[in-house]
Amino acid sequence: MQKFKKIILFNLLFSSLIILLPEFILGSWLSKKPYASKVPSAKYNQKLSIVLKGPNWDRFFAAEATKYTRDENGYRGYEKVPQRKILTIGGSTTDQMYIDDAFTWSEIAENFLNKNLVEKVDIINGGVDGQSSLGHYFSIKNWHAKSFKELDIIPEAIVFYIGFNEIHLFTEKKAFNAFNNPSPIRKLHNKLKENSFFYKRIMKIKWSYIDKMPTLNGATYILGRGSRSWNYLNPPETIEELPRELTPGDKIAAKNYSSIFTKLLKVTEEKFPSTKIIIIQQFIPGCRYQGNRTINRLSEDYSLKRYCTRYKNIFSLQDKIVKEINRLNNSNIVIIPMYKEVVILDKGFYDIGHNTKFGSIEVGKYIGGELIKYIEPTN
Repeated sequence: MQKFKKIILFNLLFSSLIILLPEFILGSWLSKKPYASKVPSAKYNQKLSIVLKGPNWDRFFAAEATKYTRDENGYRGYEKVPQRKILTIGGSTTDQMYIDDAFTWSEIAENFLNKNLVEKVDIINGGVDGQSSLGHYFSIKNWHAKSFKELDIIPEAIVFYIGFNEIHLFTEKKAFNAFNNPSPIRKLHNKLKENSFFYKRIMKIKWSYIDKMPTLNGATYILGRGSRSWNYLNPPETIEELPRELTPGDKIAAKNYSSIFTKLLKVTEEKFPSTKIIIIQQFIPGCRYQGNRTINRLSEDYSLKRYCTRYKNIFSLQDKIVKEINRLNNSNIVIIPMYKEVVILDKGFYDIGHNTKFGSIEVGKYIGGELIKYIEPTN
């Protein structure tokens, strides 16, 4: 019996060695990685050509491939020349994976500024899919501050394009998800995805044969899974009256959200003390705001959840927090209430919040027009 146990133990050790040795040699466990690798869902060292195919995509995107590039530090649109720098931070509506490098709103805003400023400005896209203020806080500490120090860059401004993903922090008791605050299982997945030779191959097989998103001729074809349309956006519109007081549940959510948003602004001021902080409160295409009235253009289900009203509550909280920080710290944080100042046509969105090329251009022109008020001319 004792001999049998030794044989089993020997076989286990030998099998482990057979697996671990090539994993150690071929994997990326010992290679130096950018700070972006510490951020869940952040992409780096990517140069993709994406073609969006299928009935849910054809109506929004042209047939030509979309170029999506992220450099070795995880940034999109970073130009390695001495220029004034602006960093944009947000979720997937800033990352804009399905919008070509040349037409992200960051790039459109940059072009607008450079047509109107003597000294050129480079806008660097630091958007990460799924992130809200909690993820932005993590990214400022663990990615942007360290990367910019290494690159010897002091950005003239940091622009937070914020709002759409904030509702998860406001409506969920625990914003415990893969993008903001990953679970131990998700952390393990992220670690293996970054380092493991075998795990990367398994994920590639899953991508190609299970998710059915094949790579053909260097282009990734997205086959139109899921609803990507405004088909559910039907009249009649619902009027939501803003309550005079928050519900008990929303009061707790407001307290928790205020703590997270305050931490985000404070850590940004701490890590970038000479950088102007600008918050752009996103336009929410399914909502319209008229004084104390909120018009919900989405389904009845969204209306019952007070979807648009809660966004209004979030933006109001942001206003109060910024006003208080500016008062106490003699700060000059700027809030731009895009959500109530502009209307972008429905053709500017391919789903509930993500831009088509048309919408991205409109967002970029608006943001460029606002930023020029706060970017000081140097000549």
